Amino acid sequence: SSGINAEYGVQKCDTYSFSIVMFEVFAREAPYDTSEILPEKIIQKVRNRESPPYRPSLDLLQITDKTSYEQVGAEDSPNAVPAEAVELMKKCWREMPFERNNMADTVQALEDMNPDRSLSITDRVVKLMEKYSEDLENKVAMKTHQLRSQQAGQALSKYLPRKVIDQIEKGLEVERAENKYITGAGVRVRVFENRDQIAAINAYQQLNHAEVVARDIYQVVDCNGHPVIISGLYSEEAASHQILEYAQALLAQASEKNIDIKIALHSGVASGGLILATTSNPRICITSDLATQLETILDNADFGDVIVTGAARRDIPESLKTISRGEVNLQGETVETFLLEPSAITTTAVEEINHRIEPDPSINPHLSNGGEQAV
Repeated sequence: SSGINAEYGVQKCDTYSFSIVMFEVFAREAPYDTSEILPEKIIQKVRNRESPPYRPSLDLLQITDKTSYEQVGAEDSPNAVPAEAVELMKKCWREMPFERNNMADTVQALEDMNPDRSLSITDRVVKLMEKYSEDLENKVAMKTHQLRSQQAGQALSKYLPRKVIDQIEKGLEVERAENKYITGAGVRVRVFENRDQIAAINAYQQLNHAEVVARDIYQVVDCNGHPVIISGLYSEEAASHQILEYAQALLAQASEKNIDIKIALHSGVASGGLILATTSNPRICITSDLATQLETILDNADFGDVIVTGAARRDIPESLKTISRGEVNLQGETVETFLLEPSAITTTAVEEINHRIEPDPSINPHLSNGGEQAV
């Protein structure tokens, strides 16, 4: 404790430990927030004898002027902590060990807070701890519920627009979206030669998740189960610029993840609705050939390319230069495609899409479908 030397004796360590336990009982919290600072860093800060000493924050306590005796059973302030108890705690965690209370002084202080001799000091401490532990259970239950709700919302934000998530959380029925103009993106990935494929795929998925939830875009499936990242189905208009930002950022960061990427953007009319609504993993399914068409475009693209169809090109800024790349047959319809010039590829943040990994065939020549592997 605080770098105590052997000459100070073990009892001063116990005194310090007792003060930390007191804080946990009063605050119903861990003494330090390990979500903000690592345990190793906490130990280092305590041992370094900072000025002022690094101790639990008293801001978490509701300090009252009432005595411990008056406070027990007080219905109007069940979370209040007597000021005299806080002072005792502070004396026990003083920086210099020789300045701390010894245990005899601490016991005497506790007895002084217990003028009602009908209860032993042990009984009174137990009574206090019972009250605090009951409050702690309620507090833990509330925080657990909040954390689960937050985590669920973060997970859903990859697959559902904010509007739909709000409706689900309020218990409202999610209506179908009919004949909406949307923009979608498809992506294929190939792992660099002689790289760890699992690690590369994991890095790609993390990048995808972070970039999707940061934008007004989300991942849906079509009626054949093909995934695609879209925008516009449940919003007033398709946020094509966000899909483009996604494509730019994803491609810009690809080499850091040991992968090559090619991306296709296309726009069109689609309808959609919520599926798996009664499960913990609701998704949106679109009735459109958009995902299949994106697959065809990717079949004719090279790694490192961002291919944009004529329909999607109308929605991107004129300042971004494109080069004609010829026509592609999409289910009987001839569609003109364009290549986004490499100078337009920026490091703007992004997201992901078509969860198909296309490893280099030289890594595993036995892969079927020309080296493609679905993930």
